[in-house]
Amino acid sequence: MLETKIAELTAQIETLIAVLKANTPPAAQSAKPVKPAPRAQQPEEPAAPTPAPAPEEATLPPAAAAPEVSIDLLRDMCMLIVRDDQTKKPKVKALIASFAGAQKVQDVPVADREALLAGLRTL
Repeated sequence: MLETKIAELTAQIETLIAVLKANTPPAAQSAKPVKPAPRAQQPEEPAAPTPAPAPEEATLPPAAAAPEVSIDLLRDMCMLIVRDDQTKKPKVKALIASFAGAQKVQDVPVADREALLAGLRTL
């Protein structure tokens, strides 16, 4: 079984190679890669002073300037709080529910995730 599959694949590869050779022009088959001609050395002129780069805040995209709080981070915070003190579980649930009546962390609107993180840190 395996030998027949190998034989079939070998035949298909040979057919593909034949088709590729038939479709490429003869000049392209035997052509050697062309090396670029060396450039003549010209004396370097002193470069004009470059302006100072703008502050990094200007070069960062807006998303990087205000990173989004991930659902995974919020879940981990909730789990850590509850693992440390089981009595805080109702407080965590109430805090999550205070954001648009969410039942789970992933139900909290993206805009409110920062506030939820801040609330979890206070617990």
